[in-house]
Amino acid sequence: MVTILLGLALWPAGVGAREALPGVDDNWRRYESPHFELFSRERNAESRDLLYHLELLHTVFIDSYGLQLRQPLPVTIYYFQRRRDFDAYAPASLKKGDGDTKLMGFYSASPERAVIVVPPLEEEQQARQTIFHEYIHHLTRVSGENPPMWYTEGVAELFSTLEVEKDGLIFGRPLPWHIERLQQGALLPLGTLFAIQHQPTAFEQPVRIGQFYAESWALLHCWFFGNSTVSREKIAPFLEYIRQESENGDPARRAALFEQVTGIDYTEMEKQLAHYVRSGRYRWVKLPSPPVRPAESYASRAVSRDEIRLRLAELHFRVNEDPGSRLLLLQEAEKADCDPRVLGALGADAWKRDDRREAQERWARALDRGETNPAVIFRLAQVEARGWFEYFNVDFRLPDDRAERLRDLLRRSIAAAPHQIEAYEILAWVEATARTPVIANVNRVQAQFATLRQKDRTLLALALVRVRLHQPDNALKLLDGLPANVAPWVAQAADAIRAHIAATH
Repeated sequence: MVTILLGLALWPAGVGAREALPGVDDNWRRYESPHFELFSRERNAESRDLLYHLELLHTVFIDSYGLQLRQPLPVTIYYFQRRRDFDAYAPASLKKGDGDTKLMGFYSASPERAVIVVPPLEEEQQARQTIFHEYIHHLTRVSGENPPMWYTEGVAELFSTLEVEKDGLIFGRPLPWHIERLQQGALLPLGTLFAIQHQPTAFEQPVRIGQFYAESWALLHCWFFGNSTVSREKIAPFLEYIRQESENGDPARRAALFEQVTGIDYTEMEKQLAHYVRSGRYRWVKLPSPPVRPAESYASRAVSRDEIRLRLAELHFRVNEDPGSRLLLLQEAEKADCDPRVLGALGADAWKRDDRREAQERWARALDRGETNPAVIFRLAQVEARGWFEYFNVDFRLPDDRAERLRDLLRRSIAAAPHQIEAYEILAWVEATARTPVIANVNRVQAQFATLRQKDRTLLALALVRVRLHQPDNALKLLDGLPANVAPWVAQAADAIRAHIAATH
């Protein structure tokens, strides 16, 4: 079958040609809402309804946690009308479950685009919960948060229950399959649950993994909706610590902080949680609907067979590295008037293979072809900057044309995603090494400094800017603000700047 597909991928699309990609026909439409692009084979009402529900979820989640989206990553949704077409694009790793269990949707992220793939919503509530769950993971990803897995999965399960009614939103209904599992067996100790950072490797058996997901949901539900002595407000400092915790957090410190902010220890909380899941009494809340654009306002247009063929080839290539789809995309990339999104996808593949040169070439050509994807613009700035700023040299000057090129890319990327972090950090080094720093860009960086991750690196860049502006005293003050435990190269770079100031002023 694979050989047949490879052969068919070479056939031109025309009369009598058999389509190599499942689902390609003339009946797709593209919809666009404020935060999503949707390619849909389903009916107009269902398509708009799906987008509207996702827009509501986006707003409720962002408002609830006060998150800022720090990475530009557009989301494309594929909504299939036939189950067999959806199944053809699903990852092989998600097809290995119980034969009676149907996959209700999946999410996949590449460097320049994320996709959510949806089957016909035969079991609408469960399917929508799956989609919501995966989109919460996306928002967590692009907000720059890196919480441990128990917290990420618990939050995603909690928000997956969002239901839309005429007079508001229902949030927090209990999930029967989690309750049933928890009522049938012992709970995991909280110390064990909290120690799991990113993958539940300690629980290789599906039953234990199911227990992990169920308890992660139940703990947050108990805190937010139950009668626990631990309230959402009281637990906030602990959750903030969890969100910022390193890969290998200190279990003793974690336990001590939990007791400090809640007034109870793990043992008492485990008793409260066990009572909660066995009580059969669960509360939820009704929220006012947030202001989002109505479903009927979303732009819509027909999609040609040629266009959907490329979009589905992108999907198959992103998710499954399908060789036939890769060949189709490579053929498109050879055309003088090629689709810029194809170049974006091929650049992302090169980036994942650590071939920075090919990624740069693909993305640069995509921009020349009119690509406006802010993730492609940022990634191109990132890969082009890496070659210039890999090594520190206090006397280095960025060529004028390169400085202008990077400024243009970074400004465009920041305009699309104003809260992203790394673009400001790169911009600081552009101005630090440019022959004439642009003060407006320096001010942009300084305005965002408190939110940056690489503060030590950026402080070095801002000190160099002061050197360029003949402000040695201000440069030295910035360097004096470096913590004592910086990385060795940061300390060496700071010493080099100090030596340069001493020699030239």
